Amino acid sequence: MILVIAEKKGVAEEFSKILKDNFKRGNGYFVGEKYVITWAYGHLLNSKNPVEYGEFGGWNWESIPFYTPSGHIDYVKPNKTDFDTVRVRQLASINEAYKNHPITSVINACDAEREGELIFWEIYYFLKMKAPVDRLWLTSQEASDVLDAFDNLRKESFFAPKREASFARQYADWLLGHNLTVAFTVKVNNTLHIGRVQTPTLSLLVKRKLEIDNFVPKDYFELSAEFDKKYTGKWYKENKSNIRFDEKDKMEEIAEKIKGKPSKVISKDVNPTNEKPKELFNLSGLQKEANSKLGFTASKTLEVAQELYDKYKVLSYPRTSSAYLMDTQIPSFPHILKSLSVDEYKEFTADIIAAGIPTGKHFIDNKKVSDHYAIIPTKKQVKWTEFQDDLKSGVTRKELRDLYDLVAKRFLSVFYPEAKYEKTEIITEVEGETFKTSGRILLDLGWKKVYAKEKPIEVEDKKDSEDDNELPPIEKGEVGITTSIKPESKQTKPQPHYNDRSLIGAMEKAKDYLEEDELKENLKDAGATIGLGTEATRASIMENLFIRNYAERKGKQIIATDLGVKLINIAPDNLKSPEITAIWEAKLKRIENNDFDRDDFEKEIRDFVELTIKELKEKTITEVFASRSSGEVIGKCPKCGEDVSEFPKGFACSSSTKEVTCVRIWKTVLTKTITTKDAIALLNGEKTKLIKGLKTTTGKKFDAHFKLKEDFSGIEFVFPDAEVINASCQK
Repeated sequence: MILVIAEKKGVAEEFSKILKDNFKRGNGYFVGEKYVITWAYGHLLNSKNPVEYGEFGGWNWESIPFYTPSGHIDYVKPNKTDFDTVRVRQLASINEAYKNHPITSVINACDAEREGELIFWEIYYFLKMKAPVDRLWLTSQEASDVLDAFDNLRKESFFAPKREASFARQYADWLLGHNLTVAFTVKVNNTLHIGRVQTPTLSLLVKRKLEIDNFVPKDYFELSAEFDKKYTGKWYKENKSNIRFDEKDKMEEIAEKIKGKPSKVISKDVNPTNEKPKELFNLSGLQKEANSKLGFTASKTLEVAQELYDKYKVLSYPRTSSAYLMDTQIPSFPHILKSLSVDEYKEFTADIIAAGIPTGKHFIDNKKVSDHYAIIPTKKQVKWTEFQDDLKSGVTRKELRDLYDLVAKRFLSVFYPEAKYEKTEIITEVEGETFKTSGRILLDLGWKKVYAKEKPIEVEDKKDSEDDNELPPIEKGEVGITTSIKPESKQTKPQPHYNDRSLIGAMEKAKDYLEEDELKENLKDAGATIGLGTEATRASIMENLFIRNYAERKGKQIIATDLGVKLINIAPDNLKSPEITAIWEAKLKRIENNDFDRDDFEKEIRDFVELTIKELKEKTITEVFASRSSGEVIGKCPKCGEDVSEFPKGFACSSSTKEVTCVRIWKTVLTKTITTKDAIALLNGEKTKLIKGLKTTTGKKFDAHFKLKEDFSGIEFVFPDAEVINASCQK
C-alpha cells in the first residue's frame, strides 16, 4: 500500500473522492485498497527552543551564541495540552497509518513549495519512516490534474536540493531569531524580536518614515499657456523635462512677456507607439494589483487566492514566483477559454478563439518557469453561485469573485494584440519662449478591450496621464495667439508612506533600495531572484510587523511605529540592510538549484550571528525602552509555554521567532472587541461570555461565544446549541 501525506485535511478528503479507491474512514486517515491517505495541520512538530536542549544558560550574554548540539534543528512533539490535542492526535494517526498497514512507499503530497517539503520531512524523519518517497507535484486542484499528477509522480531525489534549502532556511531563522532576540532583549531590557527578513523589511519602513518626517518642502513654479487653437502647452527651457522655475519673479516675468502675444508651432512629431499586454500574475503581482484595485491587503489576497485554489479549484497554484507559462500548457488553452465562456468573459473568449488562440514570448517562456507557472484560471468552469461567504476563513463571495475577475481578465488579455497609439508632441514658440504639448490618440484598443468597461483607477504616473491628452488638429507652422496663461506655485513632496502594493514591490526588488553601486553588483553576482522573503512569506512577514507593534496601518498606509524606529536605530547596519538578507535568499534559491552547499550557507549564518552579537554588545545605546515588566504580558502561550503579550491590534506569543506566531488573537472579530480579560480566558481554554449582535458579511445577525481553535490558528464560534464554527480573527 502507498501512504499519502497531504498538508491539509481538506486536501486529503478531496484526494479520497478523486482517487475512488473504496476508501473507509480510519482514525485520522482514509484506508483504501491501494492508498492510505492522511494529513498534517501545517507543521505538526515544534522546533526545540534553547531551554529544551538543557544546555542553555538563560537570557544573558554568556549564553549566546547558542548552537544546537546536533548542528541542525531538533523537533519535539507538541505539548499535550487541551489546546494541542489536534496536532498530538494527528501525529499519532500518521504513525498508526504507517505502522499498521503494509506501506511500501510514501507520497509527499504537501503543498508544492519549499515549506511543503519541510512539513513533510519533519514528519518523515521524526516518525523514523523508512519507505521510499515519491513526490506529488500539483499546480491545480482540479480532479483531472490531480489524477494526472498521481499517474506521473516525480522522484523525490529530484527534490532533494529543495529539501536541503527548506532545512537551511529553518535553521538560519532559528539561529538568528533565538540568538539575536536574546541579545537585543538583554541589551535594552525589553523583548525585541529579530527576524532574518522581518528586520530589514522594517528598516525600509523606518527609512521612509524618517525621510517623510525630516522632509523640508521646497517651493517651485510652473507656467502653462493656452493658445487659440484650444490646446495648452507647458513652458520649458532647453531640456523638455526642465519645466520648473526656482524663482517666482522669473516665472511672472515670462508670463507678462507672452501675454496675448502671437504663437507659432515650430515642430510637430507624430510617432506610432504600441503597448504590450501586461504580464500574467505571480503572487506578488496579484497582491499589488488587488491592493490597487480592490483595497486588499497582501495577506487577504493570499487568503482569497488560496481558497479559490483549494476549495473551488478555479485558480492554479497561487504561491508562485513566475509570471509565465510553459509551452507544454498550450494544448490546455482551448479548454481554459471554454471554461471562461460565461457571462462577462464570453465576448473576449469568442475574439480569442476566432483569432486562432495566439501564443507569444510575452507570456510563454520555459526558462522563466521554475517550480510553478503563473496564476491562471483552471479548466473548471467558474459558477458564481458556488462562491459563498465563509465564516471559517473570513472570505466573502464578493472577494472571491473580485479576485478571480482580476486573474481571468489578465489571462484573457495576453491573447490580444498590442494596444496601438499615435503619440504627438508639439512645440510652440512665443516671444522666444518654448512650450511643450503632449498627447496620445488610441487607434486600436487591442488587449485593453478586456478592461474597457472598468472604471479607471488613480493614475500612479502623472506624466503618463498628461500624455493621454486628446489634441485638436494642429500642423507645423501654424500661427495663433496666446489666449491665457496659468502660473502655478507648487512645493516638492516626499515619497508617500508604503502601502501593501509598494512594500511588496520593495521587498521584491531589495537591491533597488540600496544606495551603493558596489552592493548592487554583489547582489547581481549572487544570482537567482533578489528580494526579501519569498512569494509565500511576504504577507506573513508584514503581518508580524503589525502583531509586534513595529508597524501600523493608517488607512492604506503602512507606517513604522516609534518602537519600530527605536529597534532599527539600535540595530547594527549589517542586520537591517536589505543586502545581506537578499543575498541569503538568493543563496537559498541556489541551494534549491543544487548550486550552493547547505553547510557553507549555515556557516555564513553562524558567522553573521557571532559578529552581530559582538557589535551589539559593544554598541552604546541611547534609545530608551520600557522595561520587560511593563505589564504587556497577559499570560502563557498554550502551545509553547512562553509569554503572550498584548499589542495595539491583538495578542500574540512573544517568544516565537518563526514567520508565523504560535498564538495570534486579533482584538476585533466581526466588529466586536476581544478584551484583555477575554484573551486571558481564551488562553486558559475557556470560552468567552455570549457575544450578541455579531453580523456576517451579508448582514445576518447571530450570537455566539468565542473560543480558541484547537490548532491555535484563530478563534472559532461556539453557538448556544453547542455547534462550533471557525471564525476569522482578522479585523
